[in-house]
Amino acid sequence: MTGKIIRINGASQKVAISRLAGGGVRIEGADGIRNGKTVLLLVAGGPVIELSVRWVIGDQAGAIVLGR
Repeated sequence: MTGKIIRINGASQKVAISRLAGGGVRIEGADGIRNGKTVLLLVAGGPVIELSVRWVIGDQAGAIVLGR
């Protein structure tokens, strides 16, 4: 599944979502995303999801869904 990450500063980038389970998501292609930051995830045809980034390794990141 693909989506778009929007950072608080307004910058955006396309990403691949490789796992969405248990209130969390794994994002691939997450260059420049930092641990501890809040980002928005837009998936075509779906709602805007607010995420808190919990870990980053290279261009991959793991985040939890906020406001559940």
